[in-house]
Amino acid sequence: MKNFILIHIFAPVVAAGTWAPVTKLFTNFLDQTKVFLQGLTIGFVVVMSIYYKFREIASDAQEEQQFTSKVRRTLIACAFIFLIPALANVLKSFFNS
Repeated sequence: MKNFILIHIFAPVVAAGTWAPVTKLFTNFLDQTKVFLQGLTIGFVVVMSIYYKFREIASDAQEEQQFTSKVRRTLIACAFIFLIPALANVLKSFFNS
């Protein structure tokens, strides 16, 4: 593991004299991780919304309001998961120019 780190991470830094290869490596990894997690989020939100809706149908009036609130919170959380990276990209491009 130590040799892998030395060869693949620090050798390009020494050769190029800059941290650009390392930041590019981690930026690509984080972008792909973000896409993967957003894909999982869509599936999770759909499953949880269906589950809460079925529970809402089978519940009494007081519990129905509780499950309606849970569906609303689940959808709002999904919206934030997609809005925060978009806002971060806008701010990053704003400050880089």
